Amino acid sequence: MRHTGALAPVEASGWSLATWGLVATGHPIAAGAVVGATAGMLQHRLDALSRPLPVAAQLAGRGHLSAGRTIAQGLVRPLWPLTALVILLVPWRRLRLALLAGVLAPSIIDWIRDRPNIAPLTYVAMRLADDIAYGAGVWVGSVRARTIDPLVPEVTSWPRPSRYTRWRTGEDPSDVSRR
Repeated sequence: MRHTGALAPVEASGWSLATWGLVATGHPIAAGAVVGATAGMLQHRLDALSRPLPVAAQLAGRGHLSAGRTIAQGLVRPLWPLTALVILLVPWRRLRLALLAGVLAPSIIDWIRDRPNIAPLTYVAMRLADDIAYGAGVWVGSVRARTIDPLVPEVTSWPRPSRYTRWRTGEDPSDVSRR
């Protein structure tokens, strides 16, 4: 309650959510089309550059990759109970495998990048335990405060500011008139 609007488990654009949703459901060509469309839309905002399309493609690609990490972290941190239910109960094998990859990827990438002095399997297990404990705390706090706000993803659409940006700048994050 002290941080209303600043606790979205996932904050990503609708374009990035669509991209990763298409990848997770086995439609990588359609996901590539979405990335291409976002680069094309961004290109028009970069007209001052001599070659805006390559810059727009790079920015769009990096933005979607960054959003993928944010989505993956959200799946394993505050949203892990829902992610676990989908992995266990949904009969769509491709989606279950994509979610499992999303759950494991951040820990594996961090182990490769940081090379801690610990076995990879132990590192991943400890990170998952830490993330699940964090998520359990979010759920307990949400139940105690009788709010689902920290469990609701924030779908952003540039140039509209996110709830976190509105909170950080002193605006009312629950003001839906800006949406």
